[in-house]
Amino acid sequence: MTTLRYDAGAAAYDRLTGRWSAMFAAAALDAVDVSPTDKVLDLAAGTGDGALLAVQRLGHSGNAIAVDLSVPMLVVAQSKPSSRPVDFVAADAQRLPFLDRTFDAVICLFGLMFFPNALRALAEVRRVLRPGARFAATVWRTPEDAAFGGFIAQALGEALPADREELLRPFSLSDAAQVERLLNEGGYGKIDVRREIRTAHFSSFEDYWDPIEAGGGRLGQAYLGLPPQTKVAVRQRVQEKLSTLTVNGQIVMPLAAHLVVGQV
Repeated sequence: MTTLRYDAGAAAYDRLTGRWSAMFAAAALDAVDVSPTDKVLDLAAGTGDGALLAVQRLGHSGNAIAVDLSVPMLVVAQSKPSSRPVDFVAADAQRLPFLDRTFDAVICLFGLMFFPNALRALAEVRRVLRPGARFAATVWRTPEDAAFGGFIAQALGEALPADREELLRPFSLSDAAQVERLLNEGGYGKIDVRREIRTAHFSSFEDYWDPIEAGGGRLGQAYLGLPPQTKVAVRQRVQEKLSTLTVNGQIVMPLAAHLVVGQV
């Protein structure tokens, strides 16, 4: 299996990862202290929820730019209603097409784990931030702490052991100390790592599983590529694990992430 990309699963992304990552957007914007005149960058923006929320906090002299490597994801983002325009730019986080000291704040919702060279991306963020400005990123904790994707990633890793590391990449920065070290090595100061918890609700297992069957995100695409019998085994494995979170047929799932903030 080659490195998984979000392109093919963009249409169903908001029914899976995007549905839950959007819950953390407000906390990230609070952490960078967005004001009405700011210019805000939403890095690895996916389907744009961070940037779309940011423009609600900005005045007419402020603006938000959403950057993602995946054009299909940005197409979905552009289709969403917004009270004010958002600029969508297809670009690599490690080579941002912006001048030095362009932005007053940068957020990155669950994208830092996927950059091939995270330190290079952090250096680019520092370059485009104005002095004294803040960068805030969210990263998932363990697979058990974010079971909406963690359980399927673990089950797929069992079915595809050679690809386990790639499948579990969303949880590769689950150690708070590791995240803090990364920003410290990236040259940031006043680093703060805090735990943020949200709750996901599913009316049934099918409500949870339908986005996977639709090929949502990287994990949904990996699932669709399995042989039929392996698909059945993976589904059963995930259903077994979710039974611990199921009451009267409904699934109530805590989601825990790290919010890391650094200043330039």
